[in-house]
Amino acid sequence: SGVLLADILEDVVPGVSKMQGMHVVFSGVDGYETSTPIERILDRSCGAILADKINGKPLPLDHGYPVRVFLPGIAGARSVKWLHNIRLSPRECESTWQRNYYKEAGGRQSIQELPHQSLILSHHLPVDKSSIELGGIAWGGGSGERVSRVEVSLDDGATWVPARLQNHSGKPGREGDECKSSLQQGQQPLSGGKHWGWSQWRASVPLANNSQSNNNGTSTQAQPKLYEVMCRSFDSNGVCQPRAPWNPKGYLYNGWHTIRLPATAAANETSKQF
Repeated sequence: SGVLLADILEDVVPGVSKMQGMHVVFSGVDGYETSTPIERILDRSCGAILADKINGKPLPLDHGYPVRVFLPGIAGARSVKWLHNIRLSPRECESTWQRNYYKEAGGRQSIQELPHQSLILSHHLPVDKSSIELGGIAWGGGSGERVSRVEVSLDDGATWVPARLQNHSGKPGREGDECKSSLQQGQQPLSGGKHWGWSQWRASVPLANNSQSNNNGTSTQAQPKLYEVMCRSFDSNGVCQPRAPWNPKGYLYNGWHTIRLPATAAANETSKQF
């Protein structure tokens, strides 16, 4: 928790709301320096703050005590710890962390907003091997969009099974339901209604019936030795994760999360609870 950067800048810089195209440069006592476009900082719905507490307690030293920048939805490299100085500039800051590192594909643009994402975190194959039970998380990305749905595939994306999104109280929704907040009556959503937290999801994916006949004419079940499981998410604008985005350094990777499960190992794996 802390104070909105928009409030601070408007108090100390007359006419700052009209300074389009500027960059807000943050410097830490350790010499680290980076910047973010002013439009993002002044947009109160994006929740950019100077933070001095975490979970109601003063920031620990390794988290930036006594004060740090916190920019929801923006790459962590822009949230400067141990803040020493804030200034405005007509261009991006010149530090090596801004100019040489943390670049989008092609190397021209500095990374700011993060892409939406989904991950598989648990798996369980019941004794009857009729389905794979999966659990994971999804996030709508740096735009603050809500996760609208998550899908899971066992056939390299040819077909997809909708997951059940959990609301923030952990209660299950219906398959394909949009994740809804569990704010108590009278509470207001953080950051102007944008959604910065991860949403939990669960899915039960039926396994194909690969039965074969043996020499005695009885049916046997031919189970694959390996299951390849993948997931993808959509935000509230209908934008889907790309299958395999490319960046020479791997920054902003948000391709379909894929795991490979040996059938015997999956059968013995205990589903993690979260």
